[in-house]
Amino acid sequence: IWAIGCIFAELLTSEPIFHCRQEDIKTSNPYHHDQLDRIFSVMGFPQEREWEDIKKMPDHDKLMKDFKKASYQSCSLIKYMDRHKIKPDTKAFSLLQKLLMMDPNKRITSEQAMMDLYFKEDPLPTEDVFAGCTIPYPKREFLTDDDGPDEKSEAAKRAKQNQSQAGGHSAPPTSDSVSAAKRASKDTLDKDILGRVTQASRATLDKVILCSRDIQASNRGILFICSSSFK
Repeated sequence: IWAIGCIFAELLTSEPIFHCRQEDIKTSNPYHHDQLDRIFSVMGFPQEREWEDIKKMPDHDKLMKDFKKASYQSCSLIKYMDRHKIKPDTKAFSLLQKLLMMDPNKRITSEQAMMDLYFKEDPLPTEDVFAGCTIPYPKREFLTDDDGPDEKSEAAKRAKQNQSQAGGHSAPPTSDSVSAAKRASKDTLDKDILGRVTQASRATLDKVILCSRDIQASNRGILFICSSSFK
C-alpha cells in the first residue's frame, strides 16, 4: 500500500516523492540512511504517539542516533503537496494521506482504498485508463540527418542566385564570401527549425490543455488497477 501511495503521489505531482540515488538503496541492509532522510524531509519525523510500535522496528536505536527530530519539525506531507498545488481539503490528498500513513497498522487497506470517496468523483475510473480519450494525435514533426545538408544546400543556392542577380558577373568567390554564404545558410536553417519547433510546441500545448481531464481519469484508473492487484 505504501508503494501505491508513492505511485499516486507521483501521478499528482509528476515527480518521485521519495527520490534518492539508486546506488544508495541497492544494498542487502534494509536500513538506508539517504532514503529515510528523504522520507522524513517530506513526511516529517515519525512521532511515537502516532506510531507506538516504532520502538520495535529493527535498527530503531541507530535511527534515533543518526537523525535529529528537530531537523524535520517544519516538514509535513501537507506542506509538500501544497507546493505542488494539491490542497489538504481535496479527496486526492485525503486518500494519499491514508496510503502514506507511517504506522503500517493504521495504513488503509486495498479494499478500503477502492471504496474511497476519491473514486466516486468525476471523472470516474475505468478498466481502460485511456477510455474516452478521443483526441487525435498528429505525427510528430522532426528533422532527420538527411534534412540538414539539403536545407543548407538550398540556402546556399538561393544566396548564390541573389548575389548573381545583384552583381551581374561577379568575381570568383573569396574565403570571406564563402564564410558569409555558410552563415546565411545556417541562419536560414536555424530560422526554419525554430519555426517548426514553435509550431509543434503550440500544437502540443493545445493537446495538453484538451487532455487535462483525460489525464485525471487516467490517474484514477491507474491507481484503481494498482489497488485491485493487491486484493
